[in-house]
Amino acid sequence: MNLTKGKEILLWMLQEIKTITYGEIHVVLKVHDARVVLIERSKICKEKPE
Repeated sequence: MNLTKGKEILLWMLQEIKTITYGEIHVVLKVHDARVVLIERSKICKEKPE
């Protein structure tokens, strides 16, 4: 994974954090032979429990 891809992931996370008030953001990096082969990104919006 290069620096450009790392910055792209970080910018995505920062944008998504602004759009949710409660929930989860997941970034999964799958590595094979010391190389990132797959990046999975997901956002889960939840309602805050009372």
